[in-house]
Parts: sequence; C-alpha cells; structure tokens
Amino acid sequence: MTFLYVLAAAATAAIVWRIAHPGDMRVNRVLIGRYVKDSQGRGPKRIDIAKLPMDLKPGEPEERVFFDVNAEFADGRRDLLVQIFYPLEALQQKREQEKRSNAESIDPMAGGTHMGDALSHLKEDPFKDLTKEEKVVEQKRAMISSEVDLLKSVGQYGVLFPKLISHDSKRFITLTEGVGRERLDDLLRGSSNKVELLMRVVTDIARFHDCGSSIRFSLEPGVGHSEQQIKKGLTGSLEAWGVTGVRFEQTEALEVMDALQPIIATSQIEPGPRLVDGSPRAYFVHEGIARRVNWSGVRLDVSSFDVVELVCDPAVGLGPEQELA
Repeated sequence: MTFLYVLAAAATAAIVWRIAHPGDMRVNRVLIGRYVKDSQGRGPKRIDIAKLPMDLKPGEPEERVFFDVNAEFADGRRDLLVQIFYPLEALQQKREQEKRSNAESIDPMAGGTHMGDALSHLKEDPFKDLTKEEKVVEQKRAMISSEVDLLKSVGQYGVLFPKLISHDSKRFITLTEGVGRERLDDLLRGSSNKVELLMRVVTDIARFHDCGSSIRFSLEPGVGHSEQQIKKGLTGSLEAWGVTGVRFEQTEALEVMDALQPIIATSQIEPGPRLVDGSPRAYFVHEGIARRVNWSGVRLDVSSFDVVELVCDPAVGLGPEQELA
C-alpha cells in the first residue's frame, strides 16, 4: 500500500512539474547523450533546459519549438539548441476551428442555419483524417529535410546559423550548437553599444549573402519585387489608410510614388539569398555573437532587404543617421 502512495505522489509531482515546466519530455539526457559525448565517450551528467521565447503572430500555430540546453559533462559544459517540429500542429488548429464552427451551426441558440452541412460532415469517410495527416506529415518531412540540407551547406561557412550536430527525420528533432537564451531585441533595449553589436550581426549577414553562389540553386524564389508589384502594394496600403479615415490628395499620392524610385531601383538588383524574417526577434545572442534561432525561410530574393528589415525595426531603436551608417 505504501508503494501505491509513493507512486501516486510521484505521479502528482510529475504532473505539477510538467505544468510548471512546459516542453517536450524527449529533450532529456538520453537524447543529448546519444549525439554529444565527453572525451571518454560519456553523455552529460546533468542538463538544464529552457524553452526559448519565439515571436509568433496572433493565431499562428506553434509548429517549431526551440530549447536551449546547458549540458554538464565530466570534462566541461556545452550549450546546445534543440528544435522540435510538430508537423500536425497547424492541421489540428484548423480542425479545432472547424469544430467550433460546426458546434455553432448545430446550436439553435447560436442562430446557426447550417445543421445539414454539419450532419453531412459527420457522414464522411472516418479514415479521411488519417489519410490527410499522413500526407501532411510527408510534406512537412520533405520541407524540414530541405531546411536541414541548407543548414549543412551554410554551416560550412560558419556564419549566422548554428552548426548542425544531428537530425532525426522520424521524430522531427534537430540538434545544433547553442545560440543562448537572450533574444537580440531584448538585449538591444538595454544596451549602450547597440550599434557595435548590430554591426557584427550585419557583417555576418553580409558573409552569408556572399556564399550565395554556392547555395542559390537550392533556394526557392521569393515573392519578387518588380516595379508593378511594388506600386500595387503601395497603392493597396494607401487605400487601406483611406478606409481608416486618412485622406490623401492626388498630388501627395504622386509624391509618394516618386519617392518609391530608389526602392524600385534596388529591387532590380540581381537576387541572392535573403532571410525572410530579418527582424531582431529571430536572433539570440551567446557570448557576444548573434545567431539565427530558426534556419527556415531562406529565399532567392533581394538580399539587402533583410538588412533593412533588421536595422529599421522599431525594437532596435536607431536614429535615421545610425540606420544609414
């Protein structure tokens, strides 16, 4: 009986710890020791794990979860980064939204009038969801594999991204060198030498752009920035502002269009590798070096745009002269 009480207490403690420390239980000493060992071939004696704070848009599914792991070995400590990708997270979120929509359709108090549609949905093939999941998983696996291949290629230059240690394609777990726990945008807020730190980041981005001739053939094309597309995008923005009550005279709109010419000229530059998310929220700093925590989203586009996105981000807080420098 005492054994049962101890077992129940242990289970309760595990649940409480799990609630207080959210994260994937697979990030443990066994996982780390499988790929990283000390000079005697032994795994870590202990590990300290922290889930990294990622910048997600409202309603965006948390498909990628990153953990900073500080592992203690007999011959020293090592910092590691673990990415776990959840291939069905977006699909499950979509299903939850559909369930809520169907519930409102069936609920007479909600004023729904689509009960027939909801009932027909219940008669669908019960294996349809499983087939859909299998397709999604395979698509995501191919996507992650291509990203890991890119990480291997870029890792040869030792810039911007952490070096790959291992990748488990079946469990969607990727292990790399550590990037630290302090996000670049948070560090910049209280930094007195933010310009110096940003210059190091921009230098690494430039070195990354410089290796474009080796990786450009494995990159997908970006959205493109033709003169027509840029003007169409700006026109749409002006119209959106008009809806909110901001009024523009015809002459003012033409002045804005004329001011676009430098951007249009820049967009005609030969494309190279570009980081889709160039904001400081995508970087973490470890021992004074900023690294990308997420190696997805590299495209063949106008390379300099990611630098502009970085230094002109409001979180950086530079003045116009500093941005230009």
